Amino acid sequence: MKYFVVRWCAENNQFSVIRENNILDGTVRANPDVALGKEVKVSWKNEEYEAVLLASGSKKEMDKYCDELAEEAFEQDIGQPIQHSSTSGNQQLKTPTHGARTKKKRRRLENVLSRIATVVELPPADDPPVHQTDWQSLYTLEKEKSETLELKLGRLKERYRQKKAELKELKADMDEKSRMTIADGVHVERGALSTAKLMSTGPATLARNLFRIVFTKEELHGKSLLGKMCNANKNTNQLPSIDSVRRDAVIMYCLSAYGHSSDPTKGKEALMQYRCMKKDVIASLSKYLREVNKSRSGSMAENVTLPVNHADTV
Repeated sequence: MKYFVVRWCAENNQFSVIRENNILDGTVRANPDVALGKEVKVSWKNEEYEAVLLASGSKKEMDKYCDELAEEAFEQDIGQPIQHSSTSGNQQLKTPTHGARTKKKRRRLENVLSRIATVVELPPADDPPVHQTDWQSLYTLEKEKSETLELKLGRLKERYRQKKAELKELKADMDEKSRMTIADGVHVERGALSTAKLMSTGPATLARNLFRIVFTKEELHGKSLLGKMCNANKNTNQLPSIDSVRRDAVIMYCLSAYGHSSDPTKGKEALMQYRCMKKDVIASLSKYLREVNKSRSGSMAENVTLPVNHADTV
């Protein structure tokens, strides 16, 4: 880019350095060397002025030339003509005083500052404007985006909680349908119960199979069926009873599954048969508990293998 030294027409002894793009006439700007010594229109601090193009070249050359022109113009302003002295007849040239030298330095400084303002402050006429980052607008935009995303996240969380609650209800409904209540608070999965019935030949066998479903072996270890001392083993320690709610539920369900009831309206024979079958069931379960307690260190081989599905007690 070329730089030019101009003399302002409004002020004859004021000089400045301008860029090529500050020349408003496009034809002159295309071939500025032809316009040297002529008046042209120049953009200066967003206003239009007339100036004479004096020279063109690099910025360094034009700065130096502008300083020289300013010094010459200043010397012409403060210089004094040669006077003849009446006493000695010698020709003396009066030199500028100290105040004049200070004024010269100040004017030179003002001229340099004006050129700096020309180069730094004025953007080229044909160059695109410099877009500075508006941090406040950018912050506001990002904040709005963040708030929008937070609202979306809140709605997604709410939908997730609703779906989770629906899934929980559906699972509870499926569990309820897949389980059968054999007594108040005691539930057994239908599939496991059907398998136990299929593999059983009577109430006593069914009771054993249901015990494997309703109780874990850990719950049976160190326990007895009724928590009473055995007449056949009086020398042994008395063991605590297992959970009576699940125990009684298994016993009563096994008897009712094979048609045995304690209802006195069915007659003495049915009542005697009920009591006999209940005694057999209790004896079979007591024997099963003794077998479990003897096999703590290892697992026993059972004649019937059923899937373990523990009952829930409420």
